[in-house]
Amino acid sequence: MNRLARYIFTQAAGPLFFFTLILGGIIWLTQSLQMLDLVVNRGQSAGVFVYLSLLMLPSLLSDVLPIALFSAIFYTLHHLQNDSELVVMWSAGYSKLHIAVPILALSGLAFVLNVFLNLYLMPSSYRAMKDKVYEIRSDLATQLIKEGTFTNPSKGLTVYIREATSAGELKGILVYDTVTNNHPTTYMAESGRLIRKDREPELIMQKGNIQTVFDENLAPAYTSFDKYSLDLSAFISERTEVRREYRERYLSELFTPDLTKPWDATNANRLRAEGHNRLASPFYNVAFALIAVVAIAGGTFSRRGTGRRLLPAGIAVLVVRIFGFAAQNATSSATILAVLQYALPIGTILVCLFLLSDWRAYAEKWNIPVPGRKPILPYPPETEEPA
Repeated sequence: MNRLARYIFTQAAGPLFFFTLILGGIIWLTQSLQMLDLVVNRGQSAGVFVYLSLLMLPSLLSDVLPIALFSAIFYTLHHLQNDSELVVMWSAGYSKLHIAVPILALSGLAFVLNVFLNLYLMPSSYRAMKDKVYEIRSDLATQLIKEGTFTNPSKGLTVYIREATSAGELKGILVYDTVTNNHPTTYMAESGRLIRKDREPELIMQKGNIQTVFDENLAPAYTSFDKYSLDLSAFISERTEVRREYRERYLSELFTPDLTKPWDATNANRLRAEGHNRLASPFYNVAFALIAVVAIAGGTFSRRGTGRRLLPAGIAVLVVRIFGFAAQNATSSATILAVLQYALPIGTILVCLFLLSDWRAYAEKWNIPVPGRKPILPYPPETEEPA
C-alpha cells in the first residue's frame, strides 16, 4: 500500500477497535447476566463467573465484527468527507476504487480473524463453557455447604450443616437419605469433610450414628461409628452424556455428523447449515465494509454532508443479513440451498465493486442509457452552408 492507502487504513483501524469494544461489551454484558444467575445459585466464586463470561467472547466477536467494521468504515469516510480530504484525493486523480483498496485490506484482516473465530475459537470456547456448566450443576459440594440451612441438593437427599470452617471442616452434620439402600436412613455426625475420590463426591463423617428405618412399625436400627464414608455419587442426577450442540462442534463434525446417533441423524441438515454459515459469514465483513464505501464515496458530492446516507446504508446491511439468516434456515430444510448463503455476501461484494467502478463512463462509451442521464446521441453530420 502507498502512503495514502496506509493513511486511510490507520484512520479506520482505530474506530474499528472502538466499535468492536463498545458493541461487544454491550452484548457481553447482557449475555453474562445469564451466567450470573447460575454462579450465584450454585455458590460459585467471582473467578468462575469471569471465566465463563470470557468463554463467550469468541462467539460475540464473530457476530459483532461485521457490524463494527461497517460502523468504523462509515465513520472514517464520513469524517474524511467532511474535512474535504476525499475531495482532495479525487482531485489528485485517485478513483473510488483506490479509496476502497485500504478498506478491502482492513476487511480482509477482519475476514481472516472471523474465520479463525468460527472454525476454532468459538467451538472450543463453547465446549469449555458447557463442560464447566455441567461440572457446576453436578457438583454437590457447593450445594451441600450452606450453614444453618436444610438443603435438598438432589432428590431423596436432605442435608444440614451447622458450621463450615475456612479449613473445609464441617460441624454438626445431619444427612437424611431415602435413595441409597431403599430405606430411610439418617446420618448424624459431630464433624466431617467433603472430598473427591476418583472425581466422585464423598462425605467423610466422624463420631456419629446411623438410624435406618426398616419397618415403620418398629424402632429404627441404630449404629454408632467413629468414622464413616458416604458415597454421594448416587445423588448426581445429571448423568446423561454431554451432547455437543451446533456451536460446540468443529467444521468436520458439522459436515460429517455421526448418523448412528439419533440426535445427529435428526438434525443432520441443520448441522450442515451451521457449517456453511461458519464459512459464509466472514464474507459479510467485506460486504458490509463496501456498503459503507458505496454510501459515502459512491454517490455524488453534496454540500449537506453524507450523514443522511447512514440510514439507507444501515437498512441495506440489515436486509442483507436478514436474508442471510433466512438462507441458513432454508439450508436446514434443503442442503442444496446452501449456495444462497455464499451468494448473498459475495453478490453484495460484486455489486458494490461494480458501483465503485467507472461504469458510467463505459456505459456512455457504448451509448447505453444510464439512469438519471440522457442517452448520448451522435452529432449530426456537418453540412456546408449555401453560398
